[in-house]
Amino acid sequence: MDTARDALGASPLRQAVAVAGNRCVILAAPRIRERVGSELASCVGKPRLAALLVEEGVPAERAEEIRRLLSSSGFRTFDVAIPASWAALSLETAIDVADELAGRGLTPDDGIVAVGGMEALSLASWIAGNWGGKAPCVALPTTLEAIILASCTPHNLSAGGTRGIVHCPPAISTILADPALLEGGDDERSLENACAHMVQSAFVESPKAFDLVIGFSETASPDDTMGLVSQALETARARGRLASSSLAGARRSLDIGLPLARALAACLGEEYSFGAYLAEGLRFEARLAWQLSGLDPDVVFALDALLARFGLEEVACALTPEELSRAMRDETAKLTNRRMFVLPRAVGRALPEPVADDVLSSHLAAFCQARRPKAPSSPPQPPASTSEGE
Repeated sequence: MDTARDALGASPLRQAVAVAGNRCVILAAPRIRERVGSELASCVGKPRLAALLVEEGVPAERAEEIRRLLSSSGFRTFDVAIPASWAALSLETAIDVADELAGRGLTPDDGIVAVGGMEALSLASWIAGNWGGKAPCVALPTTLEAIILASCTPHNLSAGGTRGIVHCPPAISTILADPALLEGGDDERSLENACAHMVQSAFVESPKAFDLVIGFSETASPDDTMGLVSQALETARARGRLASSSLAGARRSLDIGLPLARALAACLGEEYSFGAYLAEGLRFEARLAWQLSGLDPDVVFALDALLARFGLEEVACALTPEELSRAMRDETAKLTNRRMFVLPRAVGRALPEPVADDVLSSHLAAFCQARRPKAPSSPPQPPASTSEGE
């Protein structure tokens, strides 16, 4: 047996994530990508045709390897290139991809394989979930963020310049998390996104999940890829539990941190990662909850410390409270007519609630003051020389 397989034992890590209308099985192990053909065949029955969606930037040799593995399992494959990052999440891109799949004769009884990051896998989920009854889809993520989100909370698509307005159903059948693919796709920003989602999900899921993330943060190493993957699977489980809850408040709790995060992203663009913006949103809503919902200040400090251990530092910005308030209002209005914040009463117990304008304004003023870049200190001046005899 391969030594990499021996390192994990005979069986890969496994997590089943069930949400309304879909059940996704996540398998993680070194070289697990080699099972892509057999996993897709188990979904479709008799292999016939497979569409291989490959994100721009995925090494050509990786795409060729996946193509070869699918062919070995009896599939006739054809490639569809999809753009990287947010460009993959436009409705126009989704329609272009759908046109190509239809032109190639792909039916809901055939299969879809997607290789890429969170945006690419979200596009694949939208295609699979809307292809006839639903087409089987196997995903090979290249980022930890994709492992965490793609199974249960894929990104929505944009339309007409409004990001996230078109619902994307969770529709991926199987996710194969292979460390070799992650090592080539995860950069610093993507890791920050993943870590922020780990904290966000655990904070509103349960005290046990939050304690697990705290313990993980104290021992985690960037070089321990399988350790990161294991925690990503645990986070996917937590998000799936919340996303599939019969309680609307539990489902909405996954929005914690997003109002401020989206406002900062609108104002600052890509100056920081979205994970850094989400971390600031978590700090902000925790402080709102301390004042309005009685959240224990020790929990607020524990959240701050956890985010810092993951390297999610505070965002320096010269925004005014008025600018940030306007951006928050405008970004929220694109998606809903109700401005709500998720205010935890304790870890694992949070509800969306409105916040009075005067309270929100005071917290935004404090936030902007605390994040204002500090003026550089003047360099020390040499002592003035004195003339001899003075």
